[in-house]
Amino acid sequence: MLATLHTIDAPKAIDRIVDAFPPDQQSQIIAQLANALQAIIAQRLLPKADGTGRVACTEVMVMNDGIRALLRDRRFQQVLSMIEIGSKDGMNTFDESVANLYAAGLITQDEALLNARDPGRIMSMRPPKLPPLPGRRFPTTAISHRRLAEKRQGLSVQSSSGPLRPSVRNFCKMHKKAASCQMAARRQF
Repeated sequence: MLATLHTIDAPKAIDRIVDAFPPDQQSQIIAQLANALQAIIAQRLLPKADGTGRVACTEVMVMNDGIRALLRDRRFQQVLSMIEIGSKDGMNTFDESVANLYAAGLITQDEALLNARDPGRIMSMRPPKLPPLPGRRFPTTAISHRRLAEKRQGLSVQSSSGPLRPSVRNFCKMHKKAASCQMAARRQF
């Protein structure tokens, strides 16, 4: 059987299922849940760094003997640590998924920080190098992808030093010198 619940992660889904029943029946429900449940997959759809859509960030909890024992003992707060060490069973946490999406350049650092349980892990990562955008000859970062997507959508884009200068393509058309243009364009972003 498949079911959907609106919760923020896999451990909260267990809490929500158990709390749906009266307190005098919860111990019986926990025992049945520990035996019958096979997996919980939680997902969040995060905006892509280039602004073209969304990408799924997932948390997967597969029931194993350790998690079943935690459920029977009502130690729901320890389920997350079991998910973290259960990668050989196919489990992963939102933090691992967010870190992988950020490292691949699919989401921005801001989005990664908003969705990570441990923002320090994201802050310690280097911004990803992405393949060049069409019309560019040098690698870019997720930040410049986001800025260009915002410009395409007509949003006001500001950098720490004020509004962004013209796009690289316009900059190159104005200066017609390929080598010096490429160097100036790198400094621009």
